[in-house]
Amino acid sequence: MTQSYEQEIEQVIGQAIKKIGADRENELCRYLPGPSGGYIHHFTLKKMKTEAPVKLLTLLKDYIVNPAVAKKLPHKPRAPRGSRNRLVNFSRQEMDRLLQVVLKEGDTELLKKLTPKPTLKSIKRQLLQSIKNERADVALWNAFVDQVQAVHGAAALAAV
Repeated sequence: MTQSYEQEIEQVIGQAIKKIGADRENELCRYLPGPSGGYIHHFTLKKMKTEAPVKLLTLLKDYIVNPAVAKKLPHKPRAPRGSRNRLVNFSRQEMDRLLQVVLKEGDTELLKKLTPKPTLKSIKRQLLQSIKNERADVALWNAFVDQVQAVHGAAALAAV
């Protein structure tokens, strides 16, 4: 960076500080837009002075010095804390009613998500019972395969 750029930057920064009535250089950040919304961070402003002086000059002139009134930007919106993983607790009666509605609609995928997964032990018991009754239940077998894979991994399935 040449001496003339440094002088020009300092001169424009001085004009901008005077125009907005700021006490410090860091207060200019609230008037300069950031790349992802809101205003730029004060570290970014310091970094731009040495690494991107032309861009800094352009920003200062476009958003503070040249406009009749410099507009203060809102801060970057942040994700609300604690509201992302909110679980809903249902009573037993409410859960039964919800399952009845899903059954009535015939949405099998949603039904699978809402019903608790049976244990491997209970699936084995049901599978043996269906074999004794001489009936083939493909859904029960698929549930058995899924549980074995989940519990023991793919190597255990090869042994079955």
